[in-house]
Amino acid sequence: MLGFTKRFQSIAGCRVAFYHRGTGPAIVLLHGMPTSCYLWRDVVASLQRNFQVVAPDLLGLGDTFGPMDVDHSLQGQASLLVGLLGRLEIEEAVLVGHDIGGAVAQILALELPRRVRGLVLVASAAYDNWPVPVIRMFQRLAEHPLAWRMAIRAGIMRKVGLAEQGFRRGVHFPGSLRDEDIDEYLRPSRLSSSSREHLRRLLISLDNRETQQLGHRLGEIECPSLVLWGAEDAFLSPHWGRRLRTDL
Repeated sequence: MLGFTKRFQSIAGCRVAFYHRGTGPAIVLLHGMPTSCYLWRDVVASLQRNFQVVAPDLLGLGDTFGPMDVDHSLQGQASLLVGLLGRLEIEEAVLVGHDIGGAVAQILALELPRRVRGLVLVASAAYDNWPVPVIRMFQRLAEHPLAWRMAIRAGIMRKVGLAEQGFRRGVHFPGSLRDEDIDEYLRPSRLSSSSREHLRRLLISLDNRETQQLGHRLGEIECPSLVLWGAEDAFLSPHWGRRLRTDL
């Protein structure tokens, strides 16, 4: 496996996979769709020199598994993270969230303000700016289990991942995303039928109603906050970042 060795904790009937490196003040890194904690490998390598870094796999992505009837929504993901931090005895942390990981971070900053020391939103899902078109395509497939299984067998995840509208469109420097990186992101769904089903359930559970509700409350967040956005982001226009900055 590429990246760091993952650790596992049993949380609310789920087996949560995560990186856990370094010591010091805690920073939690939350990836988005359709990646895993592997997204943060270089960031973890840098931050672990001065911080305790936790980077979990969200349920339905990476190597986090659980009962099929578990809550795959953003709120469900936030609850699993709270359980993980409790198990690791982390009382407070800075949260860094990308894509839907940013939405999970928003939930925690609002619901557990005393435990969130700071908030960093990196090209974050917010308001109604998501799901982006390529994810909507997968959502439509996920609504039909038979079509989903046939598409997975046909290798659609890999084919779309290598297409212009997929993984490669999301990086600025073409050489910064290797074939083996894409393979690592897709590995769980390629090797495990239960992982594919968790991914399907995650897709059908996601909509932007949760983030639209969060958007009305962003002004309640009092911790120091930073919004980071790529000026040439191919999926989410920087104007969403400017809106988040204003509302925060």
